[in-house]
Amino acid sequence: MDHALPPVGQGVPGGRMVQLAQHPPAGRVRAGRPLRGMVGGGAGDEAQDVPALLVDAEVAWRVGVAGGLQLGQHPRGERGAGVAGAPDRVADPYDLRGVVPASERFLGHDAHGASCRKSGCWAALRSGTMAAMTLGTMTEPPAGVLAAFGLAAPVRPLAGGRGRSFRAGDAVVKPVDSAEEADWSARVLAGLPPAAGFRVPRPLRSRDGAYVVEGWSAAEFLEGREGPAGKWGALIAAGRAFHRALRHVPRPPLIDRRDDPWAAADRVAWGEAPLPRSANADELLGRLGGLAGPVTAPSQLIHGDLTGNVLFHLGQPPVVIDFSPYWRPVAYAEAVVVADGLLYHQAEPELIETVLPGREGLHLLARALIFRLATAAIWEGRVPEEELTRFAAVTHLVEERGGLSW
Repeated sequence: MDHALPPVGQGVPGGRMVQLAQHPPAGRVRAGRPLRGMVGGGAGDEAQDVPALLVDAEVAWRVGVAGGLQLGQHPRGERGAGVAGAPDRVADPYDLRGVVPASERFLGHDAHGASCRKSGCWAALRSGTMAAMTLGTMTEPPAGVLAAFGLAAPVRPLAGGRGRSFRAGDAVVKPVDSAEEADWSARVLAGLPPAAGFRVPRPLRSRDGAYVVEGWSAAEFLEGREGPAGKWGALIAAGRAFHRALRHVPRPPLIDRRDDPWAAADRVAWGEAPLPRSANADELLGRLGGLAGPVTAPSQLIHGDLTGNVLFHLGQPPVVIDFSPYWRPVAYAEAVVVADGLLYHQAEPELIETVLPGREGLHLLARALIFRLATAAIWEGRVPEEELTRFAAVTHLVEERGGLSW
């Protein structure tokens, strides 16, 4: 429903439920069926007044998608059905065939009343580490989790990122999507030797020695403000220092088991999976595929989403946060930064030659653009036209530098 989101979610006393929406009469109905975790019915037609919808904040998460909001990012990984009018075009909300996990969707405006496709909702989609934002009032870490890590209330939510992190004293506590990956990542980061070019928040162990407790992890809080605009050189330098520290870490088997949209799009970018079918991006994906030539640089463990995850603080080395592991060349991680800069941060085209010189650099940039565009196509099916315009403009820059014409 296009006008169904209040400025903030309203908590319901005595429980975990969050009041998501109250649809006024004569509002335009786009997806009105009930969703899993919801108490209350959907709208039958645009003249029907819909009561406040209550959503269990521990079952359904809100994910920004272009043109709407998705419900159903289930922490336990259940497969969710689509809803009528949803971007996955599943007609029956109880038909699970062909539906990606966590695909129950409720279309509407974002929490600030602006169209998602003109706001930060799209940023939440394109970033692998920004997969979900909790509904309205977020679920705080349980007291038992805090105690296990030697922390105590009060806690306060932190802005940015996935919107699920809380500060408790000098620590940050957040839920994990995969206990296996979170535990492995914590061990990798805890084992990094001291380096002059970057810092990482030190993962905290519980009193029993665990890095994950009841689905939550904790790490030290480090001050910093994210770039990246105007700090491209420092961001790239921090990424290179971080990747030098990772160069001896062996490839983890869990990378091959990941099946989220970002992992799927990464395989597409490297020719390990076919291009996704899209209602309007097939031609552009094909052009980019033609530009994604051979790459000879060796692969290693990298952070695949550095752009918004390097924090800067005067007088201190940059802080690398929200580790998103991939097994690709270091220059590919930098190509993703360049792609993001050109697409979303008004970076100058000269950034291409500065960071990604030569023909192989263009091949890597093409793969990074496929990664971002394929992610959108996998999630949405139809990519918003303004996004296609962005991608077409950057694709043209790559074509010009590669001496190609279409």
